[in-house]
Amino acid sequence: MKKLILFLLIIISCYVTNAQWEDCNNGLSGNVTALVLSGDNIIAGVYGSGVYISNDNGNSWVSQNTGLTNLFISTLAVKDNYIFAGNYSGVFLSEDNGNNWIKKIMESQTHQYILLLL
Repeated sequence: MKKLILFLLIIISCYVTNAQWEDCNNGLSGNVTALVLSGDNIIAGVYGSGVYISNDNGNSWVSQNTGLTNLFISTLAVKDNYIFAGNYSGVFLSEDNGNNWIKKIMESQTHQYILLLL
């Protein structure tokens, strides 16, 4: 009887703790390499496709690449109202929620691939 109860508890706990995942890539194109939150927005860095922003919990995504000269995003970071995107061309900054990007570290200043922004 104890073995039966233990077996049932294991089965029930596996069922309860099973995470429920669903696709939320409507509008995304490519492999997501970075995710950050900025207010109510989810921001995804996509390798080869740039930056995508969702303001509806990932149900839809909009490409936001104005000013990005390199779409191979490897990392993202958020500080206050600033969004940073890093890639092998340097670091880009957006001060308007990803609508426009400005290159902040020029290629002549760095020859290293930006893998992580903190």
